[in-house]
Amino acid sequence: MPTYAVRQLHVPQARALLANGIGLLVLLILAPAFGALSDRVGRRPLLLGSAIAIIVLTYPSLAMLTSSPSPLSLTLFQVVFAILIAAFTGTAPAAMSEIYPPEVRSTGVSIAYNSAVTIFGGFAPFIATWLIAETGYSLAPAFYVTAAMALSVVTIWALFRPSKEGEQLGVQ
Repeated sequence: MPTYAVRQLHVPQARALLANGIGLLVLLILAPAFGALSDRVGRRPLLLGSAIAIIVLTYPSLAMLTSSPSPLSLTLFQVVFAILIAAFTGTAPAAMSEIYPPEVRSTGVSIAYNSAVTIFGGFAPFIATWLIAETGYSLAPAFYVTAAMALSVVTIWALFRPSKEGEQLGVQ
């Protein structure tokens, strides 16, 4: 987001980094809180809810930010998405560990997490820049985020189901 803010929104780099830092601080504070909340309400509702909220809000939020870019609007954008990402990432580690039996848990989580982060996160700046260059449309990265989260929703829906025994998470 700092690169996007500087290149597309023409926000000064220091302000873009400050907005990003504030968003990361919100994420740092809220991720453990959402993890604890997922112990009480279940993993699936938080994962699905945050993923769907990201799908619904990404394009309109980015469009609003692009239409009136400022350090304040960028910071608000970063904070809103930090909350949504905290809900997802605060819940995901416990959910991922519950997929695997104890004897392969570390290996399974490591491979799944690192593959997803490398493919979807590591290449995100490149893909966002490429999408903008190819389409000439500054909102094109929203489609990448939306597609990645749609894939997450399908995966969560397929893997996790409410348990009949009253457990927090049921894996099919």
